[in-house]
Amino acid sequence: MINISFQVAGLVNVLVILVIFLTQKKIFFKTTRQLFRIIGLLILNLGLDILSLILIEYYEDAFFTVFICKSYLVTLPLISYMALDYVIYDIYKANVSLYRILYRALTPIGIVLALLTYACPINVINEPGFGKDVTSGFAITWIYICSIACLAVAFALTFVGKHKMTQKRAYATRVWILCWIVASLIQLLWNYILEMNHYLLLVGFGCSIGVVVLYISLENHGFYINKTLGIFNRQAALDYVRETYYRNERFGLLFVVFDNRLPALNDYDERKSIFLRFIDEVSRVNRGGYIFYYETNTFVIMRKDIDFGACIEAINHGYRELNPLYVNIADPYSVDTPIKIFNIAHDIITKTHPDIDTRVIMCNDDYIKRLENRVKSEEKIEKLINSGRTLVVLQPIYSIEEHKFTAAEALVRLQEEDMNIMMPSDFIPYAEASGLIVRLGRDVFKSVCELLKRFDIEKYGMHYIEVNLSIVQLQQENMADDFISLMKEYNIPSNRFNFEVTESSYSKNHLVLQNINKLIENGSSISLDDFGTGSSNLEYIISVPADIIKFDKMMVQAYFTDSNTKLVMNDIIKMIKSLNKKIVFEGIEELHQLEEAEKLLVDYIQGFYFSKPLYDDDFMEFIKSQEYNQDVE
Repeated sequence: MINISFQVAGLVNVLVILVIFLTQKKIFFKTTRQLFRIIGLLILNLGLDILSLILIEYYEDAFFTVFICKSYLVTLPLISYMALDYVIYDIYKANVSLYRILYRALTPIGIVLALLTYACPINVINEPGFGKDVTSGFAITWIYICSIACLAVAFALTFVGKHKMTQKRAYATRVWILCWIVASLIQLLWNYILEMNHYLLLVGFGCSIGVVVLYISLENHGFYINKTLGIFNRQAALDYVRETYYRNERFGLLFVVFDNRLPALNDYDERKSIFLRFIDEVSRVNRGGYIFYYETNTFVIMRKDIDFGACIEAINHGYRELNPLYVNIADPYSVDTPIKIFNIAHDIITKTHPDIDTRVIMCNDDYIKRLENRVKSEEKIEKLINSGRTLVVLQPIYSIEEHKFTAAEALVRLQEEDMNIMMPSDFIPYAEASGLIVRLGRDVFKSVCELLKRFDIEKYGMHYIEVNLSIVQLQQENMADDFISLMKEYNIPSNRFNFEVTESSYSKNHLVLQNINKLIENGSSISLDDFGTGSSNLEYIISVPADIIKFDKMMVQAYFTDSNTKLVMNDIIKMIKSLNKKIVFEGIEELHQLEEAEKLLVDYIQGFYFSKPLYDDDFMEFIKSQEYNQDVE
């Protein structure tokens, strides 16, 4: 009875897994369906094994007994073939065409090998107590050869293709196959090598143990469930989209992002209640699709029918107050890898202002291509900044009062590998958004320190170099301390630096104020740059501790072409001067503009009329070539 006990134990193992499998919320991956078939076939295998043992002991119809025994044997190569198919798919799922070729080639072979089992002779030994031999003959030898060969190939493939499998999947699959191989080898050794008195049947039991390991490790979809909301989580979305993409099936994705600034979404219980009602509503209109909780306040809806109109309408009807943003990716095959689908969605979500009027963003082919080009450009910018390919150029600033160049603005460029120069408008916005501006700004400041170390600019009538600071830099806790430390390291007086801050940079953030005040206390001066852009108003002029106000180029150009702008600017200039602040006109390009600016109360002129931005050596040659103590004609 020991063999029946083994098979019954194995059958109980598999039935328990089947019950859990059937009652669990799951996504039907290809491997999930494969495991389901393996479980079904293994139940058949163990059932036939138990039945064959009973028939051999108690039933006298030799033909029917032989048929059941052979049917049991046929299931063994079929299960081993399915194990091989499971591993092959896991390795080649990213190349569906190759997998299908292998599947179509191996399936007929597996069927033929199984059918040949029926043709092979088998002897049934009917001895009381299940003696030395229960069955014998070439069919058994044939089954061992076929099954172990399939399992050996599958086992070897987990090593050959390990770079295409996750480590967890590779290990679990090997354990599953090893349980089967070890059970087969023990059975073979016990029954045919050692020729023990009691016939031992372990193959089915060993396979059942392996299936338990496989299910618990890989196919237990409990780790795909968000325990709070009871729906599939981020990992489920990533894995299922990846598989669907590789299988070249039609599908669409809708990212739904709720405004995390809302008080209702910052209270745990209220948010949970809202989201549970939201999930029920979406599930009702999204039959046949899936809904995933992707990340904080973000859901992903997936369906094979890519029309999300009903979903959007339902969400807008019941949850408009949550200010939902929709990112609709109707053609995921516009990108070359499935993970890029999520990268693109993440990029859109993080860079879309929450108050944008357009709440539905359609990611069609053109949109995705533009995004991909932008991502490539940003990757290039990041590489250039991190590799230190920054160049600093200097644009002279002319003093109307002193009739000479008394300062210069340091401007940054990036040099590409092909020696092309990238202008600030192409990389500064990304550098600020990504935080790379901190590294970039420090590199620029060091370059200016090195320039001042090399050249005694005061000798040529120069007072200071202007260095731009962004809001990101100013919000770094030790930014001012770091810059002051660099001044001391290069032994440069602090009054050789004027730091430009824009209106958007200046705020009542304590770190911004702290850094600006430290620089001023150390002896450097401050300029308010780009005045006239954004939300310019006199509050900035009064509140910012700036010695110099720089009018933006666009506003300066408008002064010379628009009479209304001229009237307004004349009044503003008078008020600025009444506060004892200096004024710079940027963007002066023509002689008549210079002559008119000289008649105003403007203090400094900067623009192409005098010079374009120059590299440090060229800049110093330019300054040296001027009669710096004479009028510049």
